[in-house]
Amino acid sequence: NDSRIIYEINNQDANRYSYFKIPLTIGYELSFKRFSFEINAGIEYSRLVKASGVSFKKGYVDVGIRPYPYYFYNDMVATTYSNNSQALKINNWNYVGNFISRVRVTPSFDLYSSLNYQYQQQNIMSDSYLLEKTYKRFGFNFGATYYLNSRLSLKDQVTPKFQ
Repeated sequence: NDSRIIYEINNQDANRYSYFKIPLTIGYELSFKRFSFEINAGIEYSRLVKASGVSFKKGYVDVGIRPYPYYFYNDMVATTYSNNSQALKINNWNYVGNFISRVRVTPSFDLYSSLNYQYQQQNIMSDSYLLEKTYKRFGFNFGATYYLNSRLSLKDQVTPKFQ
């Protein structure tokens, strides 16, 4: 088991974090005859599901830890997140935003592209960990949307009136 963990430490090229995320956004859509543009912004709850990679912790004797210190920290040694799960916060909040453009091909079919932004202002590491990590993430998506029920054209839409 020790040799497997030491191998994992020596051959890890990146730390990876997997989250389950629930966004809460508000937005506005501008619709035209064949095009629409939408902008959304809000917050997102994320819960850590899995982490892999190299972590650091205090001490010299532990399963899978390299026998020598790292950088300028004489009391810190390398281990994996599986041996140091308390290094990461489980629950986090993020800011999110996106811009979506759609082209209506038929009443049931759209092509879309979106630009996404996510900003993690809080430290994802626990308060006792030696490093602070935040991140910004940009993404671009494109694809197609198929609607099971045909959408109404703009002239067929009726604004509800309340009495």
